[in-house]
Amino acid sequence: MSYRPRLSGKKKSKPTYDISIDSRRAHYRRRSRQDSLAVLSDGTTLSQLFVPARPGQGGFSVGAHNDEGSQSAQPTSPVDRDDFATQEDCQTNAEPASTRHARMRQDQANAWISKVIPQLRPIFLDLLHRTTQLRNMENAVALSRPCKCGVQRELKVFLLTWHEIEEVTLNTCPCCRATHQLVSRGFFPSSPVEPRLGVDMRLLEFASELSLNMAPNNRAFTKSVESCLDTLGFKLPNRDAIRRQFSNAHEWYNFLRHQVNHQLDHILDAIREDLVAEEKGKTQDKRPATPIVAHLVPPDQTPNPLPRKRGRDIFDSSLPISLTKRSRQTHYPLPTSSAPPSRRLSPARASFPPSSPPASSTAPMTSPARPSALSLPPSSPAASSSGQDDRNGYPFAPPPERDRPSEYLRSRCPACFGGKWEDARLALACILCGDANFTQKRNKDRGRRDPSRSHPESSFVSDDLTAGMAEWVEGIRPHKAASKAAAPEGDDVIEAPDIPLPRSVLNECERSFAAADEARTTVNSAFFDDKGLMGISCRHDNLLFLANIKTPGERQFYMFALLEAIFQHLPRHFVIGFLYDIACQLQRSACKYGFLPPEYMERMQWAVSVLHSYGHGAACQATYHPRRRTLFGYSDGEGLERFWHSLSHLVSYLRVCGYHKRRYTLDAQIVRLHKNNLKKLGSWLARRYLDCADHHRHAQAGLDEILKNRADGGLKIEMELLRSQHKKQVDTLAKPLPPCYAPPCAPACRTYVEMHWGVS
Repeated sequence: MSYRPRLSGKKKSKPTYDISIDSRRAHYRRRSRQDSLAVLSDGTTLSQLFVPARPGQGGFSVGAHNDEGSQSAQPTSPVDRDDFATQEDCQTNAEPASTRHARMRQDQANAWISKVIPQLRPIFLDLLHRTTQLRNMENAVALSRPCKCGVQRELKVFLLTWHEIEEVTLNTCPCCRATHQLVSRGFFPSSPVEPRLGVDMRLLEFASELSLNMAPNNRAFTKSVESCLDTLGFKLPNRDAIRRQFSNAHEWYNFLRHQVNHQLDHILDAIREDLVAEEKGKTQDKRPATPIVAHLVPPDQTPNPLPRKRGRDIFDSSLPISLTKRSRQTHYPLPTSSAPPSRRLSPARASFPPSSPPASSTAPMTSPARPSALSLPPSSPAASSSGQDDRNGYPFAPPPERDRPSEYLRSRCPACFGGKWEDARLALACILCGDANFTQKRNKDRGRRDPSRSHPESSFVSDDLTAGMAEWVEGIRPHKAASKAAAPEGDDVIEAPDIPLPRSVLNECERSFAAADEARTTVNSAFFDDKGLMGISCRHDNLLFLANIKTPGERQFYMFALLEAIFQHLPRHFVIGFLYDIACQLQRSACKYGFLPPEYMERMQWAVSVLHSYGHGAACQATYHPRRRTLFGYSDGEGLERFWHSLSHLVSYLRVCGYHKRRYTLDAQIVRLHKNNLKKLGSWLARRYLDCADHHRHAQAGLDEILKNRADGGLKIEMELLRSQHKKQVDTLAKPLPPCYAPPCAPACRTYVEMHWGVS
């Protein structure tokens, strides 16, 4: 019998958990150990929280060479290192960076945007000219400038191409920097100061096109390049050796490419405006005293020619790179008072459909100088006194005087906004459609924000516009409980003179669509910062404007903000047709509460997009279906659905993107889609024209057969009779329901029913 010793029992304690009110993870809350910089004789140690970075690590503003040849350990920016609270137009963060790594990234981004990219633009343009758009790289000439500072140093740089990686030595100085030498050779640097890697621009062009056709994935691309180089016999020091530097070069090469394209567009715009001014000057001399279109230009006033833009060097690198294309992005003034208006405004007076052109179109149409993208619309009393009296306190300035749509809209869709608009006024000049999408979400930042940069051809409306429209809408709309108390559910009436349908029909449509319920939460705010996108496009599927959705559900003020942006770029006689999923609810709110000024409502015709119209009631379909509306033709209003589908490959990538990188990626994708649409616009028009002609031929043949059969039977039917009967049907469906009151015998009937069921 063996003896087994008995182990002493230990009292097991329950595990303890560190409960902290800090929502960050434990490795973020852990204090980092600070190394001692000096040890005194008494044992005291000295440490420093922030150690200045070595040259090339902190960006252009840290450790950079000055003109005298000495190194500067302090940032060259006039503001403090931790203070980046500048305007968004300067493409800097609105909040100070929280960590040292974030500050270094922000310093590097500021160096790229404010110093390096403007200096590289003329060098890159010269390279494109010498190499015929990077086709003949053997014509690239290395930049050689005589040194005037006398401070030179050697810098070893690796050059990455399709088939090799080569190490070269560059002689750099403040007169001839390494970034300038690399770009002149056809390579783009990986950092703004003392780059260690230069990537072939043709390789970057391929990576850029690949990222536009699939979800961007620099890790997979660089891993493939490393494997290819390893197969060719080039050994890299470690795995994933070039990913970070290649990603940085790829990101800022795209930024340089977009800035150069934007600069060339401005040159073409200036030349185009000069040609238009010269043509107007010639036609002005040949024009008779009385103009042909008297309602556009009064006899005693003639339009002024466009101002000439000469004498300024457009290739000057000092031009601001934050300007958006064709002066599109404008900062709209917010309401003067922060408190919402306390009184309810009168409903907007609009016609449905508009039977006469707006009265404001009789004003003379002049052509002012094109403003800067950072300028404000005419909000001074002298500039806006003409149209501010009948705007019911509308907080945004009236649109500027135009004789044709803005250059931005004309570049977006020449089929909708191009041509000579001073010759005649169309009953419906263009057809637009709007829609929202909640799949393009972005996770919460959790206190972190990526470095700021914006695309020069951005389609996003400014945050000032959406914030001002949200304050305006929420200020004049009464509370939901107050509106229900003012109008009981049983009263079926027309809520405003310009609303074509009664309350019962509109309430039924509101209950049928989730988008009409503004209180509905579509996206959980606890996990996402950016909930989705809302946009407006033309009938040719070209996106015009885009808004970033920050609310949990689909709010009407986003669409009103997009409409305000559209009208700011249109002349005052321009009439638009607007297709929207819940156009009946949007027009109801605009007419009932006056969210849009009367001058806008008079120039709008409303319709419901085709695929969503079948969810509406019969009365709503008879009024808002585009096939039952004149001048809408075969426009379906589903262009944005096709646009959202073209962005579906970016859903997972944009979910984890930073705030500014998400916008930049979307803008780059939109520019590419826009260019492809313009290339296919001619074939699109030809195909749709043949389809419309075929539909018209079949419809006319069917109608002729019906009329012929009725005539053979002795019944003669005219087209006017069919139109009148259709109008009667629409009017009957649009009538309010008769009031239903309880009859006097209702209590007796109720007692009889209760007694009957009680006995049985």
